[in-house]
Amino acid sequence: MEKIYIGNSEKGEKVYLDPSSLTRHGLITGSTGSGKTTTVKVLIEELNKRNISTFVSDIKGDLSSLIEEGDSSTVEERLENLKITDYKPESFKVNFLDLFGKMGLDVNTSVTDFGPYMLKVLLELNQTQEEIMVQAIKFADENGIKILDFDDLKALFEYFRDNIKELKEKYGLLNPQSIGKILRSIDALEEKGLRDFFKEPAFDINDLFSEDGRINILYSKELYKYPSLYTAINLFFLSSIYNKLEEVDFEDVPKMVFFFDEAHLIFKGANPYMIDEIEKIVRLIRSKGVGIFFITQYVEDIPEKILSNLSSKIIHSLRAYTPNEIKKVKALANSIRQEEGIDYEEAILNLKKGEAIVSFLEEDFVPATAKKVLIKPPLSKLGPANENKVSESVNSSNLYNKYQIDQNSYSFYEFYIEDAEKRKEFEKEMELQKQKEMSEKKEAKERKKAMSPFTKMLNSMLYSIGREAGKSIYRGIFGTRKR
Repeated sequence: MEKIYIGNSEKGEKVYLDPSSLTRHGLITGSTGSGKTTTVKVLIEELNKRNISTFVSDIKGDLSSLIEEGDSSTVEERLENLKITDYKPESFKVNFLDLFGKMGLDVNTSVTDFGPYMLKVLLELNQTQEEIMVQAIKFADENGIKILDFDDLKALFEYFRDNIKELKEKYGLLNPQSIGKILRSIDALEEKGLRDFFKEPAFDINDLFSEDGRINILYSKELYKYPSLYTAINLFFLSSIYNKLEEVDFEDVPKMVFFFDEAHLIFKGANPYMIDEIEKIVRLIRSKGVGIFFITQYVEDIPEKILSNLSSKIIHSLRAYTPNEIKKVKALANSIRQEEGIDYEEAILNLKKGEAIVSFLEEDFVPATAKKVLIKPPLSKLGPANENKVSESVNSSNLYNKYQIDQNSYSFYEFYIEDAEKRKEFEKEMELQKQKEMSEKKEAKERKKAMSPFTKMLNSMLYSIGREAGKSIYRGIFGTRKR
């Protein structure tokens, strides 16, 4: 496959990125305003031309302008410096996604698909609360119960709270105070306007891919205001892609490149399990034809075992004033293959906007000597797109009708909360059972063998709401649902 032209070195040499190296992942770093977003845009455009799908979160809105043609007059100086004479502005077709459904297709999923560990990140749970969440979802999984939305999730925890005595033998210590905190965390998310994320129809990960290389932009201007939610959603998409795709033989052409902006956020407060799972994805996802680029100005927040797996590096200007900041820049400079006689630490601190220290892999996957490169301009417009044009793009999408429809299947909430008669009957049976247990202690062993009212109620519930094809639900990486 044709290599990707990135820009020119100080010596005027053209610098290329080999697409076959993309599944060995990469890092894009630099201070605010150094040119990171423009570099990402250039990569997305070139990958689209090679029919490679991409996924990226757009925090500032500047990537939305991929749908509008660029203006050569705005990049005239850059074109002249790079001696580019055949610049032709171009627009690109984009699949806009938005958790809030305002600037993109409505992105939804079910609680069951999201999984317990992503819920932990989303709800900012402590270890005790996380363990209860895991057990609650385990209960639902084992019984084939699909938890669709926040109403179902709250009903599940109210069910646990009300039946702690019967459930704790199998599911461990279930602290009512912790369950109460989880319920309050769910309420807090709903108050932030996030109620509609968990609903039907669930987003189909297959819709991120197309034969002509689909550009997927997750509109994140509002989403980024909630760091835990931003992190959870990006990890959910990444883990779902991993769980969904089959392994492939080595190919020159990756299926997708995933750009994770503000990547340092995923490691903030992450427990060892989460870091291990991320490292596992980074190691194994290339066997499924997917590359990941971590984008951040805080490289030091990314664990070394993750950084060591990022082969391509694009380092824009970094600011460093304190001894600690200078030390971090030095460590970054030492992570690339250096050319003798060049002070890379000094070079990184003095890069101009649009310049970068670039280190890619050579054909034998050995790191090439790092070069100072002037990045070429994108073919699309600089800055954010006109919002009306974004709306037109969303409304004309061939996926629009698929995701603009709300569904509300009969599920756990309807059974447990709304069916008051069955709840009253269940509570009455539970009270009778307590009285019976007090008067018949000598027959405890025999009673355990019989079906308790609790089990009867559970079986009735499963019959009423239906199981997931009568089977348990299985989970892949990060605990997200594996289909």
